[in-house]
Amino acid sequence: MINMKGLLLVLVLGIVSPTLAQGNDGWMFKSPMPTPRLGFSAVLFNGKIYVMGGQGANGKVLNVVERYDPATDIWETDLPDLRDNRVHGAAVVFDGKIFVMGGRSDGDQDEEEHEDDNSGILKKVEFFDPEEEKWESFQDLVTRREGLSAVVLQDTMYAIGGSDSINKILKSVEYYDGNEDEWKIFDRWRLIFPSAALQTVVVNDSAFSIGGFFTGPVGSIQRYHPKTGISLRANLRTPRGSLAATSRHETIYILGGQGVTQVLKSMEVYVPSSNRLEESVPLNTARQNFAAITVNNTIYAIGGQDADGKVLDSVEAFDIVTSVTVKGPSVPEEFDLQQNYPNPFNAGTRINFSVPRQAKSAPLKLQIYNLRGQVVQTLVNRKVAPGEYEVFWDGTDHRGSPVPSGIHVYTLELGSMKISKKMTLIR
Repeated sequence: MINMKGLLLVLVLGIVSPTLAQGNDGWMFKSPMPTPRLGFSAVLFNGKIYVMGGQGANGKVLNVVERYDPATDIWETDLPDLRDNRVHGAAVVFDGKIFVMGGRSDGDQDEEEHEDDNSGILKKVEFFDPEEEKWESFQDLVTRREGLSAVVLQDTMYAIGGSDSINKILKSVEYYDGNEDEWKIFDRWRLIFPSAALQTVVVNDSAFSIGGFFTGPVGSIQRYHPKTGISLRANLRTPRGSLAATSRHETIYILGGQGVTQVLKSMEVYVPSSNRLEESVPLNTARQNFAAITVNNTIYAIGGQDADGKVLDSVEAFDIVTSVTVKGPSVPEEFDLQQNYPNPFNAGTRINFSVPRQAKSAPLKLQIYNLRGQVVQTLVNRKVAPGEYEVFWDGTDHRGSPVPSGIHVYTLELGSMKISKKMTLIR
């Protein structure tokens, strides 16, 4: 069996909100998860984040299910447990239900599951029916898989990669055939590089399998399209396994994981349409074997394991559109707006500005305009204290839709002071 354990405006110069003061670099800490855990499965279902299974701080494999409400920042614990304890499984939402599949148990399962195998690697699938409010058994996978990923693409469930009961890292993909009510190996989709502890994310009509482990951390992005099959895309800036990945609109956010020499806190932003990657704002805490879920414009990074091996309960949140970061403790003498970086850009860009000591206590505005003079996005519109700041913009308008390619103007305004610069967006 593969050893997954081994693979495994935020601050304003003293004027702070107690909640916002906990974070830095654009990530804010939220209410911690009641049960610290790593290697769990997570999905967004009916506006709430469900976390299922995993491994606790005492090393025990869990069947505990907890639910987080982003609107209230409250965790709920009074939920039905999984039928089977499992770690390094995968989960999807399909047909109005939550499906959890594969992973590894601690051996405390029924005899039928292990009658021909004692590795603890599971092929079991179960689902949560919200109407019945309980977990039910489902058809087994063809192959026992730990460290797999799972997606729904064009109304079909897929289980991708992972490692099997003899520690073989897999290329194979299987799908659920609803007509015959069984899982089948899908010959048209095989990973180019075998991978376990990977992530797969769907954007439009394609699935993108990212990172993972083979002989070491994998740096590839592998795209599957139903018509054209499998192909290699851009390489990650930092190869990583036991990572987390999530998407918003047509952009994929790749976070944390285990690199070649260390647990990572970096975030890479990938835009499939241009096949380009950019670095973005790193997590506060380096973490692996965790989950990332996007709710509206916010990414939530949940749990996992830090660089010291501590199993985490912490939750970080990042506002993709309007995250503002203080760059340092010094107080600038001049009102300044710097050229965005990178420029031209595709996946996102950073804008740095300075608010001087003598600035009036008026609301500061940072807005993006098209060449017709129309506001397409307001990144900042509030009072800020003197300091140096950085804002990340993901290239979307106020509705969350991608802004077209071309030249845009960004303007910083504070009282009678106003600075404008141009930026170029390439799709």
